[in-house]
Amino acid sequence: MATKTLRPHIPEGWRCHYVHRGGRHSVSERVSSHCKRGSLRGVAMTAASIATALHGRRSGRGWMARCPAHQDRSPSLRITDCDGKLLVHCYAGCTQDSVIDALRGRGLWPARGRQRLTSMPRAKWGRQQRQLDHELKPARLWQRAAIVLAEGVLDQLKVALFDPAAATRPRIAEIAWWTRQLAWWRRLDRGELVSEYRQWVHHHPRLTAGMVHAAGRFEAAEVRALRAYLGLTAIAGQMT
Repeated sequence: MATKTLRPHIPEGWRCHYVHRGGRHSVSERVSSHCKRGSLRGVAMTAASIATALHGRRSGRGWMARCPAHQDRSPSLRITDCDGKLLVHCYAGCTQDSVIDALRGRGLWPARGRQRLTSMPRAKWGRQQRQLDHELKPARLWQRAAIVLAEGVLDQLKVALFDPAAATRPRIAEIAWWTRQLAWWRRLDRGELVSEYRQWVHHHPRLTAGMVHAAGRFEAAEVRALRAYLGLTAIAGQMT
């Protein structure tokens, strides 16, 4: 399987690489036959089956396909599985509701309606929610560090772009990539956030641990500074 590694400019002290995996992946004949008809009735709806129906490709632990909510010339829809849930995100800016409505219109998303859970599925759902809540705190710390990282990279790229003394000029495509990545990290929340955090833990365990630790210390320093400020404000109020 061919592997393409993108190494963008990264501030000193950070080590990170992004690996994009491509290639063809086989699917069952049953899924393929339904995909040709543009519907997944009778087939379990997973990220793989939906991406295959949209003629998508594998990308890391998820899939990339052309977004059905707009006229997509290149794959901009990310589809992933997370704890039995399907997560979709359009990098071109389509809302999640519009993407789901478009998928539902093609028979690639469950119809609206509430399904009553039995005791076993309810217990499984409860365990998944507890696990999600457990990972949410470190995931938010990682998100904070990732945003700071992306902002720093973008600042360096933009300075180098207009600096006549710069040794190398950054490519506009690289600046655009980091801009989209920064917007994506800022929008992440709960399920999508934990899913992205898990991928970083899997592919970059030491870097992710360092990001969480650094963001945690920074957050603790902010809390101490806020408490000190509130204490001084209270004392000043008593003196007046």
